[in-house]
Order: sequence, then structure tokens, then C-alpha cells
Amino acid sequence: MNWIRDKHFRILAVLGLTFLSGCKADSSAGAQMPKVVKAASCQSTDKKSSDFWDCEESKKLRFNIFLDPEGLSIKLRDGEFYLSRDLGHLDDPDFQDLLIVSDSLPYLVGLVCSDSLEADKIKTLNEIYADSSAYEMNVRMRRSINEDPNVYEWRVEAENVYSSLNKYCL
Repeated sequence: MNWIRDKHFRILAVLGLTFLSGCKADSSAGAQMPKVVKAASCQSTDKKSSDFWDCEESKKLRFNIFLDPEGLSIKLRDGEFYLSRDLGHLDDPDFQDLLIVSDSLPYLVGLVCSDSLEADKIKTLNEIYADSSAYEMNVRMRRSINEDPNVYEWRVEAENVYSSLNKYCL
């Protein structure tokens, strides 16, 4: 008889645990209304505004600039800047990897201070904003893994770049 009592005790314990584990029925669940997601206003032309970068049309802005002397590549895609450089030919690419962002700063400042996002104008703007040591950008960046292991890449939200570097515009 002990095994019967133990069996009933086990069944009761399993039912009790199931009941207490959070499995609950909510009668109001079917009556809940779906959440309404407010679409971002596409009226904003202020590139340092989150309204501008949340707009689907702004997320479609794309360009790719390859800067020969520095070997830098700056891409704008899906509201993010991708800053990269091919460092596969170097003995110690990790040190040069740290310089990718600072070497990109004059071009990013030129881009932020320009009225347009035309890639050709950015190369010429570097003459005005040439000294990368004069700039500081306090933003979150992510290291990105590239298909080519020799290309080191950093990603940063475009909205944060525009907000952080706007103070350097003449």
C-alpha cells in the first residue's frame, strides 16, 4: 500500500507544481487590443534627430566611400555607419584597428556638417576638417565581423554620429 500512497503523492506533487509554475489562464487575454506602433514622422530633415533616422525612407539612405590614401571605407547602410580598413598586410593589425575610428573622424565631421549626403563632397570636405586629433566622439560602437578576415570594421548608429559631432560644424 505504500507504493499506492507514494504514487498518489507523486501525482499530487506534479499537479501542484504545474499549477504553481505559472501556467495560468487569463480570461481577458482574448479581449486585449493589439499595440499600436506609431510610425516615425518622415517630415524631419534634421539628421541629428531620431525622427529622421527612425523613418523608413532615411534608413534606405546608402553610400560607400573608399578613401585611397588612408585605405578607409565609410559606408552608410540601414541607419549605421560602417568604418573599415583592410589591415591584412600588417604585422600588427590590432593597433591600426584602433585608429580606424579616429582616422574616420574628419570625414564624419565633414559629412555631419554638410547639407547633403553626397559621397563625392565628403572627400573634398576633409581639407576643412583635416586634423583628426581635434575631434572627440562619445558614442557606442560595435566591432563588426566582416566576411574578409583582413578587413577590420566598426559600426556606429548614424543618429549618434550626427548628434555627437554636430558641435564641430563651422
